[in-house]
Amino acid sequence: MGLNVALLVVGLLLIGRDFGIKTIYTSVLMPVVLAVLEILFPDMQSIMGDVFLDMLLYIFTVSIGLAILFNRNASSGGLDIIAKLLNKYLRMDLGKAMSLAGICTALTAALVYDAKTVLLSILGTYLNGIVL
Repeated sequence: MGLNVALLVVGLLLIGRDFGIKTIYTSVLMPVVLAVLEILFPDMQSIMGDVFLDMLLYIFTVSIGLAILFNRNASSGGLDIIAKLLNKYLRMDLGKAMSLAGICTALTAALVYDAKTVLLSILGTYLNGIVL
């Protein structure tokens, strides 16, 4: 939470007020929407019955949402802000920037999770960047 708040402040200062306000809005709205969905679908399990296929479905859904947010000069917070900073200051493509930030984060998961989870995370963030 602290890191996300720090990134929101950095995004507000370095990317712009419009971006910062829209990102704060989406960062507050997303947990509310997720909470409502958890109430509506309390026992939701795997959609496809396979963790790899679930990851693919998740990545395509999230990537489309991120593309819409970035197109509107907003983000959902977190790594999206880092990607937007890389895009603005290093002229890095948003997809590549999301992949780079996501892979760095996924690699740190190796300290906590098993190899399969880490590899799925790396693959997922790479695919997210491609789709984005």
